[in-house]
Amino acid sequence: MMNISAHISYREATRSATAKRHGIRNTPNPAVVENRTIVAEHVFEPLRIANRNRPIRVNSFFRSRKLRAIVKGSKNSQHI
Repeated sequence: MMNISAHISYREATRSATAKRHGIRNTPNPAVVENRTIVAEHVFEPLRIANRNRPIRVNSFFRSRKLRAIVKGSKNSQHI
């Protein structure tokens, strides 16, 4: 399984119960994966270190446009 950073898997970054419930493929394109990798490395990994290397839970890291519409997310959402 591919990781987008030392402690965050691709699966974790794209998992969505709402997408699963609605049969939506919550799949980012390669450019989005690259951007999420940068965010994970520069935001989430330092948070983990600051948290004494204990796991942190990322609840919503990526949402496809279709998923964002279903959850009524902001059109300017950084999830996309």
